[in-house]
Amino acid sequence: MPRDEEFYRHFNELHAVTVKVVRQLPEDKLDYTPCEPMMPARDLLFHMFSQEKVMLKGCKTGKIEVDDFRWVAEDLKAIGTVEDLATYGEQVHAETNNWVQTCSNEEYNRTIHTFFGELKPFQLLLSAKEHLIHHRGQFYVYLRMLGIQPLFVFTGELLDTD
Repeated sequence: MPRDEEFYRHFNELHAVTVKVVRQLPEDKLDYTPCEPMMPARDLLFHMFSQEKVMLKGCKTGKIEVDDFRWVAEDLKAIGTVEDLATYGEQVHAETNNWVQTCSNEEYNRTIHTFFGELKPFQLLLSAKEHLIHHRGQFYVYLRMLGIQPLFVFTGELLDTD
């Protein structure tokens, strides 16, 4: 399968807006949870970004195992601030972009063996994008419950609501 430049352009734009929205979270609200059993904001945002890291690891190694999700959980120990979360997201996505731009056609088109089926790298990265969209929607609800108007989903700017 050829690399779809439009897909990656959109993924990059989506990711950039998401990181801006993460930075809207007040520092003292990292542990905010709207209700049980919802994840605290810090965990939700980390989860949102860390799953891309797992998908990328699969693209690089040719496999994804259940333990990869435990492996990536170690990264949470280094995250203490909103800026740490935003930077983590930027770093993970930069690694994804680097791999997409530098991997060989053979690497890009190989089969990845996962505990949830046989997939191609494009499918893993599509899954990471869908995952980001899903959890970003949840985070928008968190912000609204905190009385914060989230940035507009398409531009990353505040909308004039007057």
